[in-house]
Amino acid sequence: KVEEIMEDDTEKVKAMIELHYPNPHLDPEKHKIIFDDVWLNRTNYPEDFPPVAIGYDDLIYIIYTSGSTGHPKGVGVSHKGLINLLMYRLTAPGVTENDNMLGLTTMSFDIAQEELYLPLISGALLTIVDMEITRDGSALLEIVRNEHITLMQATPYIWQMMLESGWDAPLPIKIFCGGEALTNELAGKLLDRCSEVWNMYGPTETTIC
Repeated sequence: KVEEIMEDDTEKVKAMIELHYPNPHLDPEKHKIIFDDVWLNRTNYPEDFPPVAIGYDDLIYIIYTSGSTGHPKGVGVSHKGLINLLMYRLTAPGVTENDNMLGLTTMSFDIAQEELYLPLISGALLTIVDMEITRDGSALLEIVRNEHITLMQATPYIWQMMLESGWDAPLPIKIFCGGEALTNELAGKLLDRCSEVWNMYGPTETTIC
């Protein structure tokens, strides 16, 4: 995937952030930002951010995704696109200050935007788990039960993993499912075990999922 990004024929890729480990497949002529060096020197930068005018049409992030075409492409998401989605989520499915949302998505995946910002704008609680727990269906199920999670967003793979870990009793949780197509069979099994199931799957260009 990294090779395909660097070979993007739009010439929009001007730099590549990488670790010290050499990659013989990357073009040595491309400018590189060594992450290790940036991290070690992070305290050398000014603490104050320079003033930057931001409009609704400006990009808030860019994600490289295969999307519906199967061929990786860069997708730019605007501030108004993300704001529109978040504000709509407050009413459908509905998020309030009484909710507790589970955060399990890496920041490099656009789904993380919902997990982080929805609790912030609604006053809800955000419970973040580490990477090891996200790979363990039993551990995730235990977190949901013990922390009284009311909102959780995950891919069909993760929901299936939790079902296979012995999830039988219903839980008062709203399920957001995205990232991959949700089958009718999986949706039915989840509906028997939660309060609501929302299929969030769709093209990245429409902001997330």
